[in-house]
Amino acid sequence: MKKFTLYIVAMAILFLTFSCEDNQVNPLVNKQLIDTWLLFERGYSPGAGYITDQVSPDPAQTMSFQSDGQFSSNIDGLQDFKYYSVIQDSTQEILALHEKVPTPADQELENLVHSYAIEFTEDAVKLYFRWCFEGCHLALRPIDQSN
Repeated sequence: MKKFTLYIVAMAILFLTFSCEDNQVNPLVNKQLIDTWLLFERGYSPGAGYITDQVSPDPAQTMSFQSDGQFSSNIDGLQDFKYYSVIQDSTQEILALHEKVPTPADQELENLVHSYAIEFTEDAVKLYFRWCFEGCHLALRPIDQSN
């Protein structure tokens, strides 16, 4: 009986050791995204050509991604989204925004309601609207690099 009790105590200590790490990251997030990002550029096509507009930093339009999958933004049209997940497609990573905690079914590519293809550059991230054939995008920089 003493061995069994010792075994249970050892297992509990192991469980607590691995479950209490402060830097745990949800497996459905991309560590590169975890930050607050400033929108600095929008790209779109009115039907012919491609237009890239610079976005004023005042007032700041931001997106914030947390390691636990929580999301916040003050960008028009994105305020209702509170969670995000990153899903690997066959060729790219897809950022999915969710209004409520996503279920596994909410994270299947064919069920995504609001999503972007992600492209990281040296100093920014570009979010390409998945259903925009012209390549419409939002470009963001981490807040600490935007000053």
